[in-house]
Amino acid sequence: MFVHRLRRSGVINVVLVCLVIFGVAHISNIFENVTKTIVSIEDPAISVLDGGVLGASEPTSTADGSSTFVGSNIENGHCILPNVIERSMSAGDVDRITLNLHVSYDRIDSGLLKQIDNWDGPISLAVVFPTKIEQTSMEVKCVAKMLKIFQNNHTGTNYKLSAHFLLQKHAGQCTGIDFPEVFETDLEKATCKFPRLPKTPNQKVEQMAAYAVNDARNLARNMSSTNYILIADMDHFFSKNFEAKMLGAAKKHLTKDPKIALVYRIFEVAEDVPAFPTNKKELQSLIRENKAQEFHKFYGAHNIPKLQEWFKARDYGNASTDIQFIRQYKWLHWEPQFVSVSTIPYHDTNFLYPLRDNTVLRWEMCRAGYKFAIMHDVFMYHPGIKTKVENKAIDKVRRKVVRAGHRALRLFNERMTNEYPTTDKACPKFTHF
Repeated sequence: MFVHRLRRSGVINVVLVCLVIFGVAHISNIFENVTKTIVSIEDPAISVLDGGVLGASEPTSTADGSSTFVGSNIENGHCILPNVIERSMSAGDVDRITLNLHVSYDRIDSGLLKQIDNWDGPISLAVVFPTKIEQTSMEVKCVAKMLKIFQNNHTGTNYKLSAHFLLQKHAGQCTGIDFPEVFETDLEKATCKFPRLPKTPNQKVEQMAAYAVNDARNLARNMSSTNYILIADMDHFFSKNFEAKMLGAAKKHLTKDPKIALVYRIFEVAEDVPAFPTNKKELQSLIRENKAQEFHKFYGAHNIPKLQEWFKARDYGNASTDIQFIRQYKWLHWEPQFVSVSTIPYHDTNFLYPLRDNTVLRWEMCRAGYKFAIMHDVFMYHPGIKTKVENKAIDKVRRKVVRAGHRALRLFNERMTNEYPTTDKACPKFTHF
């Protein structure tokens, strides 16, 4: 009887211990949920749950419907958070053109949806956060939530867009973030309002000069998975069937010679036009009405000859286009925009915005033996015609980075001599800006 009582007592003790452990775990879980705080960023439509930092190897879903975004790494001193949202378009469809974009975190709003709707193929977007912003900050979480609202409620975002975060010169840990499940459906209200926006002209100059533009371009491109790429800026919109037409040309020409860049003409269009142009005929009408002009006309870096012949040429249909002519790279200020294979050189990160940060890629492509083919039919336009006042503002930023620019130019020329010693005479001398 004593033995039986002892066994029964032991069973009871085991049960009691299990209940205690379960109770502690349950209480701990309740405490954890209670201590999580809601951080609201001025606009009540955008609030984020501050649940701390989690780490793992890939995005996962939790029992409460929240998602853990992870897989961070340090690159070039920056903290990289890849695929904060990831497109549903098949990753195996490599014969597409990925549109690679970059943007400062404080410039994202629902206007991004127009750009997504304008492009038919996959999009890789790098979002840049300045040095003082940590990965657990309300800015990072708010932009992530905004993108998730877009993904859940906008078909184009869900299908086409992958977005990646770049936290500049990140000094802290680069691990991962826990995001709650997103339920909001109002796309127009999905906007973050940040208290840290620069107020003075000098602060704006400082922010623009510090922007890691070429790291962002390289990140967006690194996260692309297609054979062909197009590296552009925000608010670059494209003529109708642009991707299909350029994809047809890419398969025809770049398969034979991958060292051809398929160059498209670019324009500025007044914002007050009844409708933006979708084809050459509509664009030509706007130019005749002084409602459109070649992009950045004051600098001349985007002027391409034979424009009237381009307008007069026949249309090649919805699924292809062809080369108008090959233009040699003889003028160091020329900054052609193009579709290319994904294996072209990367942007030189020593060059800072806005001092030849984008042009430098064309310089290296020239030294690497690439040809620039001007294409029929297709074009890009930017809503709004840049004024001389706006150009003066950019000039202030340019003066801010000129010293670093001279160093970048020296290092670039040294690298060109080492990597492409036989093409020195094939390209202009890169001795000034």
